[in-house]
Amino acid sequence: MASWPSGCGAEGPRGLALDGGRRLLFVACTDGAGVFDLAHGGKALGRIKTGGGVDTLEYDPRARRLFVAAGKDGTLTIARVTDGGALEVEATVPTAKGARNPVADAHGTVYVADSQGGQLLVVSPDALAAGAVAMQEEQPGLLARAQITPDPATASPKEKPSQARPRGAQHQNAPGKPPRPFTSQTPGRK
Repeated sequence: MASWPSGCGAEGPRGLALDGGRRLLFVACTDGAGVFDLAHGGKALGRIKTGGGVDTLEYDPRARRLFVAAGKDGTLTIARVTDGGALEVEATVPTAKGARNPVADAHGTVYVADSQGGQLLVVSPDALAAGAVAMQEEQPGLLARAQITPDPATASPKEKPSQARPRGAQHQNAPGKPPRPFTSQTPGRK
């Protein structure tokens, strides 16, 4: 058994992600992420600061992107992983205080859990990289906020909405505009 320093400080590492093909290990720290070369005894290749409140991270090996949500700062940092394994920040997207635990789908769209707000945040890194106009101008790169509402028939008394609402999720394009039904299809993708 071997032991490597995580570089995360006294709080220690939080979450891990792996690029098995390139033999890279990504480590979430409370305020950022680091990358280690497994083929060379865990040599540290780089670290980025992302803001406080990081729990886990997500890695997309196809696009070579690392996604780190900082719940205390309310941001999602998107970093490109270079050929040599270094991390380069591509974008930092405002999310919501408490939003964390990103997950990426096969198309590179990232979903971030906002437990405090009861919603899912949907971010398209490809739109950010291409400089496309986002659906929410106040938060570049944030495509939608999916509001998760309890089903009135099955919700506990604490969760029951005060008035009947449509079952399922809602999102809104911009503050002050009425919500419309949320669909999982990303604009511009088939």
